[in-house]
Amino acid sequence: MSFLTFCTKTLKDPGYPFRKLAWEVLQHTPEKIVRSKTRHGDLFYSSRDQGIGRLLHLTKEFDYGDIERLVQLTTSARNQNRPGRGMVLDIGANIGTVLIPLLRDGLFDRGIAIEPDPKNFQILEQNIAINGLGERVAALQIGLSSQSGKMTLFRSATSHGDHRVQSETTDAVADRIKVEVRIKTLDDALTEQNISAADISLICLDTQGHEAHVLRGASAILKHGPALLIEFWPWGLIKQGSDPKEVLVMLEASY
Repeated sequence: MSFLTFCTKTLKDPGYPFRKLAWEVLQHTPEKIVRSKTRHGDLFYSSRDQGIGRLLHLTKEFDYGDIERLVQLTTSARNQNRPGRGMVLDIGANIGTVLIPLLRDGLFDRGIAIEPDPKNFQILEQNIAINGLGERVAALQIGLSSQSGKMTLFRSATSHGDHRVQSETTDAVADRIKVEVRIKTLDDALTEQNISAADISLICLDTQGHEAHVLRGASAILKHGPALLIEFWPWGLIKQGSDPKEVLVMLEASY
């Protein structure tokens, strides 16, 4: 960060330099689970997470502009007499930075949070609880793919939003910590939870390149055409053995 950028941030937010100093101190101590009030809600996060956790600590938000845009689109859809409330499905929920504000702000009545990483999932459950959403959210510690079973989760030591479920090792993940996780298709997961595909109003899908596999296992729900916010990352899709064009074809067929 340049000195000019640092000064600009400090002028806008006088507390910024103190949080930055505190974060630097945390990097020289054993991992801690930190709690802060953010734009997303009251959140726990790891002091070792240089991605989402670091930004939550320093700036009190992570991609909050995308959430605001999502709120605008959802509100617009309601004004056009399309279903707006109901249930939001957050696939790759991480620690809840997307799901929690959507429920907190009344955009949706209920939510399902799907997160395969054991550490992220533990923090996710804590964040759901401290924001008073325990009765409105079903949290599932599973990964999603085109078939049910088990797969390997390659955990990033530095960016806890970049863990990747993959069926084979590539150069991009070969040096990561490997954890075996349960995998289900989305259709099977909803059936086991006694949730109708018609109940889902919005799907947020961010699985670090595994999106095509998730969509293949979601044919039943896609028939209902719920609103869909999806990360489209061609490099990541290719690394997971998918053709980015295939994702567009699947989406075009349902939307």
